[in-house]
Amino acid sequence: MFQIVKETGWTWHYILWKVTRANIMLMMADRSHFKSGEKQEQEAIPDTGANLLKRYKAKQRK
Repeated sequence: MFQIVKETGWTWHYILWKVTRANIMLMMADRSHFKSGEKQEQEAIPDTGANLLKRYKAKQRK
């Protein structure tokens, strides 16, 4: 909600009493998302037939 106040310049009173809940939900769904954090390095797995079979069997065991 704070992001809507910040981006639109609307007051809390205006948002709570003049804007419909459906519009607020749509605005929140359309807002940009940013997730900061450390990137995890992924190990490259060669996709040979034997490696694919190992990965498939390992997933089935879980």
